[in-house]
Amino acid sequence: MVSLPIVGASILFSYGLALGAAVAIINLHVLSSTITIATESGRKGAAILGYIVRIAIYAAAFWLTVRTSLLSGAGAAIGFLLPRAVMYIMYGALPAVRRRMGKEPPAVYVADRASKVFIKEPWFVRYGSGGRAYLTHRRYKKVKLEK
Repeated sequence: MVSLPIVGASILFSYGLALGAAVAIINLHVLSSTITIATESGRKGAAILGYIVRIAIYAAAFWLTVRTSLLSGAGAAIGFLLPRAVMYIMYGALPAVRRRMGKEPPAVYVADRASKVFIKEPWFVRYGSGGRAYLTHRRYKKVKLEK
């Protein structure tokens, strides 16, 4: 709707916009699937393959729309960015505006004592007396405390 006065009522731009948004949504699904597979298997091969597949899908869709017309290629480029823009607005801008207006309480961070997962990297581990190792960090999670 924003681009309608600038570009005009062209079906080619709408075609590119729809195809770009559809490809972006499909690629977000491919991204989540490959990350799930990579974390379950413990290997990074699935994530690398998913990255290559996503780039190929983006390239094929963009090539298809540019071959149709430059206007549909511009629509596809904008469509590729639409899901990301919506995520930035929904999870970044709107909560910030709500917090400034006082409609959402500020987040309170508390120590996460329920997690039994610790990352033992050399910069987290300190050695005390007697050679005993201890971790120098805590895990925090965002919770909303009711007053």
